[in-house]
Amino acid sequence: MKRLVQIGAAALAVAALTLVSGTQAEAGKCKKYSGTGVGVPDDVAKGLAKVALDFEVGFAGAKAKGKTSYKCSTPLLVECKATQFACK
Repeated sequence: MKRLVQIGAAALAVAALTLVSGTQAEAGKCKKYSGTGVGVPDDVAKGLAKVALDFEVGFAGAKAKGKTSYKCSTPLLVECKATQFACK
């Protein structure tokens, strides 16, 4: 049974990876970037959100400034949104 739960968690994590997305909001030369991740435990969701955020910042050619902040919700799956300022 434990093995089945592990396989299910891994399958949900892989499915969540396809849902990872990121967006950016205007704030002058520096912008606030965000990325969203969905996972079973909250640390997986936070990790996927951070990966999406890093991808957005890197794709824009910007450098991250300050700490990353997270907001997570837990209906059935945990959905986390990571935000951080980055400047070009």
